[in-house]
Amino acid sequence: YESTKDESMALSTHVCNALILVYINSNIPNKAEKAFDVIKLMKDTGLKPDIVSYNSVLTACWRTSDFEEEYRKQALDISTQILGEMKGRNDLKPDTFTYKSLVKVSGKMIQDLSEKKETIKALFKHCCDDGEVTPMFLGSVKSASPPDFFRELLGKDGNQNNYVDIKDLPPAWTRNFRPSQRFKR
Repeated sequence: YESTKDESMALSTHVCNALILVYINSNIPNKAEKAFDVIKLMKDTGLKPDIVSYNSVLTACWRTSDFEEEYRKQALDISTQILGEMKGRNDLKPDTFTYKSLVKVSGKMIQDLSEKKETIKALFKHCCDDGEVTPMFLGSVKSASPPDFFRELLGKDGNQNNYVDIKDLPPAWTRNFRPSQRFKR
């Protein structure tokens, strides 16, 4: 890239996002670190990571190998940095995909159950506050949480099943949800 004068090879957000996708789909165990390095490269060269850049790095985090403590910790650290960067920008905010990915990282990488529940609860609150709760997000929370904890987050009775109709949630939680045609009744 650096040695060529070919304009078609110019570094851009689109090219960097494609590179992150390569890392996501690779078999390397430290894909979160490599994907995050692309974010650093973008910033070092004056490019602004977009929502796709950040969410793609979060995908790399939850798709990182969880067999080794080093990679688990790295993925968690990177996901925390990504959320911090996103929250620190005025022109960008976390969306439902961001929160879904953060829940998946937490569910997969945090080994201690009480720490996992505390982290998922905090992410759930942020997602609700931002009005980004969607069926996709709820599915991730449900998958990453013990059943009783999922019901507790929703304020549901312990005897009920885990089915949640998005229309039954507080409107403020779902204010940014725009159902596709397949979700309409």
